[in-house]
Amino acid sequence: MAATPATMAVAGIARTSKQLVPRTADSLDADAFDPLIPRIAQQAITRSPIRLPWQARVLPLGMFFRSEATATANNGNPFAPQSAFDPNSLAATPIVFTVHDGCSSFRSSEVLSSSASADHLSVGVGVGVDLVFLQGSVSVHYDKDVLENRDTNKASVTTSYRAGTVAFVRAPELSADAFQVLHGRGIDEFKAQFGDYYVDGYRIGGDASVLFSTDASARSETETKRVDISVESCFGDQHEQWATGSTNTEQNTEVHVSAYLTTEQVLMAETVRMGTPSFQAAIQKGRSIHKRAQELDDSVAKVLKEIGVRQGKLVTRQQCAQLCERAMVVELLLVPVECLRQVRYWTIAFNSYTQQICIDDAVVIDPDRVDNAVTNDGFTMRELRYAISARADEDEDDYEEDPLPQPKPLPPVATTAVATSDDSTTGSTAATSAPAPFIGPAAPTALDSMAIQLSQDVKTVQKLVQEIAQLEAAIEDAAGPENDETKRNALLLEKKRMRLARLKTSANGLKSANPRGAVRELSQRGPSQVVSYSSRFVNKLSEITDDMNISGSLSIKYGAIGGSGKGSFVDSDKFKESDLNFFISVKVINQSINIKDALVFQGLPSVNETNFRSVFGDCFISGFLEGGEFNALVNMKVVNKDKRMVVKAEAEIALTVGGAAINANADVSINKADFSSQTETTIQVGWSGGGHIKPMDQPWTIKTLMETAAKFPDLVANSPQRTYAILNKYESLRSFMALKPPALSPMYYENAAIYTNSLLDAYMDYKNAGYLIYRNLGTSIFDIQAGTKKLVEWEGLTVFADVTTLSRIDDDSRFAASIKGLDLARRACRFQMVKIVKEVDEVEKHPEYAANETRPEPVQSPTAFRERLPAVKDKEKMPHLKIFGTDVPYPALIVPTAGDGVSEAEAAKAASYVADQPDVGEFQRLAPMVGSAQGTLFCNLDFVKPGFGLRTVTVDMNGGVVAGLSVRYANGLLAAVGTAGFRRKISLTLHPEDGEKIVACSIETGRLKGEANAPVRVTSVRLYSNRGPDLLGNAEDWKPAVNGEGVRDGVAYQDLAIKHFDPLLVNAHVKGFWGYAVTTSRMTAQSGIFRLAPIWGNKEDDTPTVGEPVDDTVDPSTIVTNVDAFYLSSYERYGALDSAPGRSAVFEHTFAKPLPIVPTVLYGFRKIDVYPTNSPRVALSLPSVTETGFTLLAKSYLHKMYSLEANIMVLPNGKIPFQHGFFDASDNPGGRAPTQNASCTVTFATPFKAPPKVFVWFTEISQPRTQRSLKTYISNVTDRSMTVNIDTWDGREFEGARVAWLAWPAEFDGKTIRAANDIFSKDQQMSEAPWYGGSFSKEPKVFIAINHIDFPESASANLRMQAWHDWATKDKLRWGAGTWSDTSMSKLGFCWIAVE
Repeated sequence: MAATPATMAVAGIARTSKQLVPRTADSLDADAFDPLIPRIAQQAITRSPIRLPWQARVLPLGMFFRSEATATANNGNPFAPQSAFDPNSLAATPIVFTVHDGCSSFRSSEVLSSSASADHLSVGVGVGVDLVFLQGSVSVHYDKDVLENRDTNKASVTTSYRAGTVAFVRAPELSADAFQVLHGRGIDEFKAQFGDYYVDGYRIGGDASVLFSTDASARSETETKRVDISVESCFGDQHEQWATGSTNTEQNTEVHVSAYLTTEQVLMAETVRMGTPSFQAAIQKGRSIHKRAQELDDSVAKVLKEIGVRQGKLVTRQQCAQLCERAMVVELLLVPVECLRQVRYWTIAFNSYTQQICIDDAVVIDPDRVDNAVTNDGFTMRELRYAISARADEDEDDYEEDPLPQPKPLPPVATTAVATSDDSTTGSTAATSAPAPFIGPAAPTALDSMAIQLSQDVKTVQKLVQEIAQLEAAIEDAAGPENDETKRNALLLEKKRMRLARLKTSANGLKSANPRGAVRELSQRGPSQVVSYSSRFVNKLSEITDDMNISGSLSIKYGAIGGSGKGSFVDSDKFKESDLNFFISVKVINQSINIKDALVFQGLPSVNETNFRSVFGDCFISGFLEGGEFNALVNMKVVNKDKRMVVKAEAEIALTVGGAAINANADVSINKADFSSQTETTIQVGWSGGGHIKPMDQPWTIKTLMETAAKFPDLVANSPQRTYAILNKYESLRSFMALKPPALSPMYYENAAIYTNSLLDAYMDYKNAGYLIYRNLGTSIFDIQAGTKKLVEWEGLTVFADVTTLSRIDDDSRFAASIKGLDLARRACRFQMVKIVKEVDEVEKHPEYAANETRPEPVQSPTAFRERLPAVKDKEKMPHLKIFGTDVPYPALIVPTAGDGVSEAEAAKAASYVADQPDVGEFQRLAPMVGSAQGTLFCNLDFVKPGFGLRTVTVDMNGGVVAGLSVRYANGLLAAVGTAGFRRKISLTLHPEDGEKIVACSIETGRLKGEANAPVRVTSVRLYSNRGPDLLGNAEDWKPAVNGEGVRDGVAYQDLAIKHFDPLLVNAHVKGFWGYAVTTSRMTAQSGIFRLAPIWGNKEDDTPTVGEPVDDTVDPSTIVTNVDAFYLSSYERYGALDSAPGRSAVFEHTFAKPLPIVPTVLYGFRKIDVYPTNSPRVALSLPSVTETGFTLLAKSYLHKMYSLEANIMVLPNGKIPFQHGFFDASDNPGGRAPTQNASCTVTFATPFKAPPKVFVWFTEISQPRTQRSLKTYISNVTDRSMTVNIDTWDGREFEGARVAWLAWPAEFDGKTIRAANDIFSKDQQMSEAPWYGGSFSKEPKVFIAINHIDFPESASANLRMQAWHDWATKDKLRWGAGTWSDTSMSKLGFCWIAVE
């Protein structure tokens, strides 16, 4: 008897082909294996689908691919010249576009690094003659100083968007030739001829990335040669000196711009020099690509619309070609040929351990059973799903007794006259402008369609009931039950009964007279959500893989973390290099109605217990969960390693805040800014579902991440995606238990997954972990060969590891401290990783290995492996050769001794400078401190170089203690600690260009008398110069202590003690200070300097002097300077800053000539023009002010900024005794809620003779919600204090505000200064009036700043406001305020101040 074709095909394959087992890690060559380079051939080992990056080239679906051809470069084209699919089947197979696997990701990173080095060479030679009548000497001195500085800044933003997949609905059939190869020569020959993968689909989307890299370097070389000749004789003395010097300075700044945008096929890589014409062009080009990248999803959607590709619709071959040509295809979806049923008769199955899809149709719906009812009224899951999806937007009262939609009759066709060319412009447009009438029936809604279908089912049931009754009656009335007609009726009756039972099960609940109303009622059973939110710090990669349900087996085999849709989410290298890893995860599961039909298992006769798991896996996919998933990983690498623990603590406090409490505490935002500035931060974001989860032009920040995570469930409710497959074990099917191979035993991978995650951690440790494993081994070899590092020899070891011990797991022998030993260690590391990959394959076959306690470990622990590696350390930098000696190490910066009180933190601080600059102790020394360690540790060595010269030292006294200490250097650098601005201020000004310096220092400490827990703090600082002027920084009533007690500024102190500091180097002088201080915005009991000591240095001051020094014998208030006023505009300087939220404008302003003192600079808002969303959040700040100029920062937060303008006034000195300060709403006593006003009493530093004139204005406004209503004003003004108020009204709220105030004696008002407040409404005309009190003697300078806003809330119009003056003469002022364009305004208030 001839076999059927199906039987013959199966037999033929079983006879001629090899056993079909997936390729394993046995083919890996440990010598060629490099875990840092992912390869297609390596990923193909898993026999899982591969996503191959693609470019704008047309490649038809159905092409075959050889993964082995990618192993080396000379294997030719990996794509087969012909497809194994039948051309007719290939053309007939439908192609569809789906968005179930759409996703987006965003990654931003910024790296800052700075290095500086200073080399000094000093050589001196002297010759002398000593006779009775003659003495003479000649000396030659040579000095060379080399200063080098290099700063790099790298900022990158990478955006990836996947809209979905264009793929075959089902795989095409093989051609006759291909099937003949498979049938006659086996699977291996089939793969060799056609390939082992085929192109099943395209991943549609786009990628974009922009990298800005700035490299700035500076080198300064100074040489000095000096010859001294001295002769003394009885005839007289002669002294001569010659000196020559030269300075060579080189500066170079390069900017590297690299960017690509796949949707536009743009690729750029340019290197330009700062200041050249091509610089701005390259920057603008990179910014343009970055801006278009923010709209990546919109660009992809636009192209898809133009091509005509839509969700769930069929895609033609021509459209596929257009997708390739227009660069919409970013990845090819390669599917292994084992998934073709004709190749292995596989159907859909899944391996839960390796997370690999095995086959399609392993389990199918039983065609002989009806759907299961899930409600008491007979509803099935299928109908419930239809009903929920049919939910329409009709009104609630539509479903009472709505009739089903009926076809509309055709309306009469109206004739319309067509205008000719002569009257087309003047003729009536009534006939042509009306929309064309709708012809034909109205399109039914989903709700109507469902109701019509169920109504028809009800009619069918009624008809079946009648037919069954007739057949039953005919059988009863039949003469004989054995005749053919009775048998035919009985068989027909049984079929109709089965059909009736099926319809009753599916539609019994919709026998209502109004089926549409019943469907509507059922549709109210809407979906709910299950939400899981998590934000935490993670230390191991397996914590992330567990949370994201990523297979450790798949991650090890692929060499990357992630499966489908998650492959590029985690940068494992960055994870291991970071000090902190903050993980945010939100999982949302929408209610998803899965049709739970009766399922049956389809076995294959060629599959037995030996190959069952490789063919079918251990479970099948029975459905999918819909929802969304949001994952974000923030990697933080602390730049200053000495502050690692402090920054970690700040980060943990700032980040461990739930999504709902994002605005709970202003301190959290401050802490985030603090630790962010000290870390190198990388943000990696990935999500699926939710649609547009944030505005594309809004940057990813930590705050943005947490806000997005909080609102993600609501977004997923509207835009869900398939997130997880529902897996069921085959053992749950009755048919499987009957059809499975008899000898097949169950396989449980639960324990195997736990074991594999531990293998994953070991694998990643070997691949990336910090100390000398694989990646760092190669780096160390390079550094040693370059001479920057050296190996540390093992002590007492003579036997080391060699090639014969690499395969042993228990080998504890050390690797030799040599290049050869490190190279051998690198090879051993590769072997360990290969063993891990092979172990995964073994566990897949034998999951019981994971629970076998007696089985030996397959790999050596990474911790034990580290112990076998030799140490590598930096080479110590040795000083230049001395003229009369040999090389010796540089002296220590501080040498702690018993009883000097140097703490571990202080010693570590000193050691940090030595680590960065080994020769720092050659010219500088730190003296041990006195006092108590209260507050924050500071040290001027953070920025002071050996050649810096002190110019001014200022001490602020308050309550008998040193409240503030500031030092200014000759180059203009200013450093201040503590709290300044009090009545008693003592200054010492030096002339470093004339050799004046501080050569001695005394510091007094003590604590409040009568308070047991009062800390010891600094009560006096005295400095003595080599030219006579001294600084006595103490209270006016200071007297020497008696028995350790004394009165300081009327306050009694005890335990008073003075420490005298002498120079710690030859010819040394004070270069700065280090100690502990508490800095606050206003003086409190905790403010001031608590611990202090000088920094000594003996290198001559060589920095250029900036400005003219002030004679310390002259009262600074008597130095006279003139007033100046102007405004700064971000639009005029930088153009519109609307490309992204959080933009800022930095203004570096230089005075026409240096001033003799540091001036007081007023600044306030002149103009605000910002986008309406989340605004206004704007601020002005003054980071630095010197005698030569200042820096002003204008910034917006979380919204786009079109323009900010600031009015500036440089106050005159020596004319009017101004007092100036600030008040922040966050300083409101007892804190404040957003709807609460803020006020604070301010005490003047120096009391006035009478209540002064005071005016106040905004320097920061944050009021993004409700109507913008905010004002600031002064009340309760006395000669000693006043109250500053910030108010809103009518239940409105504001997040924060900062105001500045200016006060002056009232007797000057109306003479050399005038000021007033004013309020304008929209479209109010400008004001013009003469000065009150009469005319000025000359044209004054005018300062105007906003202090009152009242603008209605708007979702579309920009927030625009401006206050300005047109002109000012000595007689009149013309001023105004208002808004423009479509902005609505109620009031705008401001103050103006005019100074002569």
